[in-house]
Amino acid sequence: LSTEASPADGSKSESSDEAEVEVFARPAREAEPQAPEEEESAPQRRACQAWADPDDDGRGKKEKKEKKDKKEKKEKKKDKKEKKAKKVKKDDDISDAESKDGSGSDGGNQVAYGDGDVKIVIDDIADLVKAKGKGLTVDGLFEEVRAQQVRLEFDDRLRLFIVIASLFPEGAMDAAGILLRKSYIKYFVSNGKLSFTDMMWCIEAYLDTYPKALKGYPMTLKALYDQDMAEEKELLAYYNGDQDSPGFEEAKKSCAPFIKWLEQEDESGSDDSDEDSD
Repeated sequence: LSTEASPADGSKSESSDEAEVEVFARPAREAEPQAPEEEESAPQRRACQAWADPDDDGRGKKEKKEKKDKKEKKEKKKDKKEKKAKKVKKDDDISDAESKDGSGSDGGNQVAYGDGDVKIVIDDIADLVKAKGKGLTVDGLFEEVRAQQVRLEFDDRLRLFIVIASLFPEGAMDAAGILLRKSYIKYFVSNGKLSFTDMMWCIEAYLDTYPKALKGYPMTLKALYDQDMAEEKELLAYYNGDQDSPGFEEAKKSCAPFIKWLEQEDESGSDDSDEDSD
């Protein structure tokens, strides 16, 4: 009996040994799972797509550029609207100030021609004109002069005189200067709704303030005539009459040769028209 049992025990012993080996071996096998297949990263996929179809990548870049351009245009349009709104608000503020302090052409306690404040304003604006040089704009000049006008309450006619005196400091006005600065003068005449007589008052007040400009006045007046800022009939009627502007008499004497020339031109024009009618 003992001999028969021995092989069974031996077999049992071998089985348990194998089981023990399997118990220890199984976790080892489980600890070594198969490595998953590597997935393509997003950059790799894009690279592959680009290589596969370069036109798709080009279209994507084009779309991005179009979106960027559209955004920039939108922002510029917005900035432009904001600037325009600010300008309108500023003009409204000035109008409100005028209504409160009566700084229009019909105001009460206005600064007048010959006052010391006028000379100070002329010097300040003349400094601005010099500093800006060719960069001076009509709008920029208007804003500066308008601010002074609201502060000191002078009318639009005196404003034009200040502008002329600032553009041509110390009697520097001449024919060449008129050609160079005509846009500024025209703007202030138009903006202030000034008449021809008002404009001539400003020019003669300038000549009264700076007598040295009288010498070149005939050619200055001709420049105004050539630039359609003074019509022949207006000039003849004006200088054949009496005016109350400062410096009128001296200006009339100075420009007499030009007025005589205009009269001759007027007469020859009338003769030509008479011959044509015959």
